[in-house]
Amino acid sequence: MNTQKTIQQFFNSHKKGLNKPIIKEFLKDDKNYEPLIQYILHPTEKNQLKVDTAFKKHFQEIRDIKFYSSLIRFFSIDYDKRVRKLSNRFLLTLDQPIGNDHESTIKDHIVDPQPQIPHEEGKSLSSLVENRTLIKGLKTLTDKQLQVLELIYVKDLTNAEIAKKMNSTTQNVCNTHRKAIRKLKSFF
Repeated sequence: MNTQKTIQQFFNSHKKGLNKPIIKEFLKDDKNYEPLIQYILHPTEKNQLKVDTAFKKHFQEIRDIKFYSSLIRFFSIDYDKRVRKLSNRFLLTLDQPIGNDHESTIKDHIVDPQPQIPHEEGKSLSSLVENRTLIKGLKTLTDKQLQVLELIYVKDLTNAEIAKKMNSTTQNVCNTHRKAIRKLKSFF
């Protein structure tokens, strides 16, 4: 009998079984296809064992892949559930959503109790302060201390920027600031 005809006849007679996805995948690999052809042409027990061994190996690989992909999928779903549960359980009071929209939180609606003082050119610290005791305390400061406080609280400069502007060191500016604050605290 012709070799091609024998192979074709085998495939025709086993068409239903060979159309299964696992068998199709098995036969795509040449190292699996060759033992099958050898078995079709020479149906010995040895050739059948080669095909069976190759298919068992292929089937085990498919099962392992399926198992690990399911494991990864379900682990990631479980992990996501745990993270969401914990994050919803330990919400900060201000981070809790308002209403059903879940877009705005409580902290979005809090008004700043001390609005920022507008930075106007020519304004001094003395003109911005309304507390009489504090005004008396400001009058006792040295010119350098008053200047440092104005640059920090009115102009919003950093210690390094003030030091550069006054041709001094950052540490000196920090010490002057600390002494001025200590002097003002003594009035209260």
